[in-house]
Amino acid sequence: MATCTLFSVGDADLASPADETLPTYDDHTSLMAPVAKPHVVELGTEWAPLHRTLGAHADAEPLGFLGGGGERFAPLEDGTRSTGRYFAPAATVKLLAAIAKLRDETVPDGELRRLLSRVRVFLAEAVEGDRGIIVHKLL
Repeated sequence: MATCTLFSVGDADLASPADETLPTYDDHTSLMAPVAKPHVVELGTEWAPLHRTLGAHADAEPLGFLGGGGERFAPLEDGTRSTGRYFAPAATVKLLAAIAKLRDETVPDGELRRLLSRVRVFLAEAVEGDRGIIVHKLL
């Protein structure tokens, strides 16, 4: 079952060279290693139920960001075990706006509601820091 991790990144993070001495698909990928304290939220295997709870929207819809959309992020793409997609800061603002419109009552499961809250906080902090996000899935 696929797992998912969200990273928020700024321009300086994207410009940092990857540390090639680390395992390619460590919990906090080698690309993120140069960031002193990467801003991360681990969704694990719960990303799929959360995506369905958000409406299982198509890639082009802001609420579909867990399932698709964004720009291909080549350092995390290997075509078989890992995918990475980048959402620029302006797109992250749209993701936050879409998530902010959701009412908690629309999420019946308590654990998914807590996870949605963590994603809201994560996106709000990314937007506050003028950062984009990377959605990394290990397949």
